[in-house]
Amino acid sequence: MIFIHLHRDTAGRVVAPVQKIIHMKKSILWMICLFLLQSFSGYSQVTQEQLQGEWIVVNITMADGSMVVNSGMKSHDYMMYSFISDTLAIEYLPGWTNRNKLNFKFRVKDDLINCPKILYQVLFISSDSIELIELNDKIDLSKNYRYSLLNRKKVLEIEQQKQKGSDTFIANKNAMPLIRTNPFDENYERKHHAILYQSNISGTLYLNLSDKSITVKIEESNKSEKANNDFIKFIKSANYCWDLNGFPGFKYVSIPFSFKDSTFSDNIFKYKLRSLVFFNSLNENIVDVFSEDTRNNQARSTTLFNKGIKLYKKDKLSEALPYFEESYELNPENTDALYNMGSIHFKLGDVNAACTCYLKLKNMGQKEAADIYDQYCKEQ
Repeated sequence: MIFIHLHRDTAGRVVAPVQKIIHMKKSILWMICLFLLQSFSGYSQVTQEQLQGEWIVVNITMADGSMVVNSGMKSHDYMMYSFISDTLAIEYLPGWTNRNKLNFKFRVKDDLINCPKILYQVLFISSDSIELIELNDKIDLSKNYRYSLLNRKKVLEIEQQKQKGSDTFIANKNAMPLIRTNPFDENYERKHHAILYQSNISGTLYLNLSDKSITVKIEESNKSEKANNDFIKFIKSANYCWDLNGFPGFKYVSIPFSFKDSTFSDNIFKYKLRSLVFFNSLNENIVDVFSEDTRNNQARSTTLFNKGIKLYKKDKLSEALPYFEESYELNPENTDALYNMGSIHFKLGDVNAACTCYLKLKNMGQKEAADIYDQYCKEQ
């Protein structure tokens, strides 16, 4: 029988000593790898000039390589970082909207990019790619996000090679014309409120790269033919918002679009999204992330989790366990609750139950749990 004495880490996770040892080994290995990477690449420090341009996020993991389980982060299946002079713009949704972009002033010192409320560490940078860690949690580094960025010009070059020989470039979220301005201003929304209200219109845009004209094909709509024609007229008149440079050898660019008049909330703000988005990016998953039921479940999960921690501090493990179980049931993204369940099962002598918890975490792509499962559970 395996019997492990437990401790609690700074994040409130009940952990076994083996987990702390693994975490320490990983931290040391991480620092060694970073040192070697910087040494062999001739990398010394980041300059503002190196960052300039548009960079597409092509992959997001946790800092230790674990898969991302947070739905809010996973819903951002498109992100672009634009460094222009001393301003960083982070775009989350490809579309005509002012609500999809965050702008920050930034400064660079050594390998750190410092923005108000955000700090990034640059692990690697070249003319084509950047590796960043967002340092939100300076205590538990594994809880930080790691971003792999590719220069937008390189992304376009790769995609254009795939479509070579066609006269129409079929755009995707990472390879599409830049949107320089949003034509949906307040004056337009007031003037055309009747057309836009509760609209759900989708189709495809065809951008002519020579004369900059736009052809609109509507495939689904809940509006009248007149309203659809007015919508098409507006889209055609807004060709000024596109930057169509960077598509040599092609005559057209096709982009699927979806216009939705939607409202949803998070814990702080209520969002009124009246926007034209591309590739159906405003999907049900995003709305679900901010739904009232989801927020209530997350709040209840946190309350139960904290009660479990208080009972654990009093060494009442059997009483703490149900709180962690219910916390995880309400919020399956609460991996700390699942870690705690596994660790308590270990201490109570129920190795099979503990291994079941760690197997779930392993299947969720959690590296630390995978190491524990492989070391202690494979023979069970």
